[in-house]
Amino acid sequence: MTADVDSDVVRSRIEDLCPILDQIQDNTRSASISIGVLHHGEVIFTRNRGFRDVESEAPADNETNYLLCSLTKAFTAACCGILVDEGKLEWTKPLESYIPFRSVVDPVIGKRATVQDALSHNTGLAHMDLTWLGSGRPWDELLKKRILEPLAMHRTVTNRTKLPDYNVAEPHVVLDDYSLHRQKPVDTAADDTLMGPAGAVWSNVSDMIKWAKALLDAMHHEPSVLKEIPTIVSHKTNITISSISENTYGLGFARAMIPSTELGMLSLNGPHGEYVIGRTSRPRLVLYHNGVALGNSHGLGNGPDWSAQAIAQAMFDFQPPIDFAEVSKQRAKTEYERYALLAADFDYFRNQERSKEKRCNVDLDDYVGNLIMAVNNISSQHHLLTHFSGDNLGFLPSSREEFVVREFIDWFKWDQFILSFHRHEELGTVNGVNWGLQVGVMPVYFERIS
Repeated sequence: MTADVDSDVVRSRIEDLCPILDQIQDNTRSASISIGVLHHGEVIFTRNRGFRDVESEAPADNETNYLLCSLTKAFTAACCGILVDEGKLEWTKPLESYIPFRSVVDPVIGKRATVQDALSHNTGLAHMDLTWLGSGRPWDELLKKRILEPLAMHRTVTNRTKLPDYNVAEPHVVLDDYSLHRQKPVDTAADDTLMGPAGAVWSNVSDMIKWAKALLDAMHHEPSVLKEIPTIVSHKTNITISSISENTYGLGFARAMIPSTELGMLSLNGPHGEYVIGRTSRPRLVLYHNGVALGNSHGLGNGPDWSAQAIAQAMFDFQPPIDFAEVSKQRAKTEYERYALLAADFDYFRNQERSKEKRCNVDLDDYVGNLIMAVNNISSQHHLLTHFSGDNLGFLPSSREEFVVREFIDWFKWDQFILSFHRHEELGTVNGVNWGLQVGVMPVYFERIS
């Protein structure tokens, strides 16, 4: 909040920023970006630029529904907060107190991991399906009855099929000629899937402003349908440990202290070390997850994220000002070239590994024909496996366009595309496979069961 600045002044600052916002969107090739700004409880600015669907050239507006993805986690945490307030749930009680929960890898996790651990990414496991705990109803029904309806967020839904009309932002990627290609909707982001509570909410600028106001009211202990918000936004775990200023995560919200280089940590833009937002300004705590800046493209960098940072800088007059148009231009170049660098690393390490190989003692019949890896039986996730080295097979797409159309959005290292097969020492049969799917995490071993 900008307690010492009149809303008209803040509105004027943001309006003056519009040419920069245009450049950010154009640089990142974002199909559309929709923005809303709330100041002291008043909506002072909304803006929609671009198409919700480039094929039909249908424009985006304040009612256009976007898939919120990880912003959904804050809604999930808020549902849990309501149950905690009613005594039906405890933040620090083990998950297995409410549901059968165990970890094959580490049984201790199942006994000790709490609701708070799960919502703050501290279990080491991907388990976000928590909001029905103690409520006796599905998570989407709880969300609708206890949050969406009381806040009059009538167009916000947890499944694309529940949208009342076709005013929806379709997903897009950027092809080699910089044109936008419309993708198929994501089937796994729905209320009837495991990932529902982690990423299935669809909403729009009008409704998200209502959500933001309710959060601010609850943070200031004003009457609200939302409960336990101070706990939800408080520090639970570190995002990075290399920053002097705060860069932490609560329950669905990130926390950063201005001056900061870390405001892009929850987007694919990442931190920008050479650009310190608010370097000479007085410290301010930022609670964020991109705010109300919505987009529908995996572009050349995250346009909504840059837009949100630029607007925050203008609102609070952070000094010295960062040229976010130039920052987004540089990031767009890096993103466009990412596949080429990744493919070069893939080829380099494949040649290095092959140069170390000894004579192969494996029956060549094992390698007759083609091998395909299919993920969740999604057609875009059927990957042809090719020989990398030894018993290692790879599935790196053969071109940048294939890379983006197949939606390898957050794949940054060559070894994420390697499957290492393990054989029985005597029989030579394959027992399982190691896959280093996540950067910075030990490879996961998948054991053959039949």
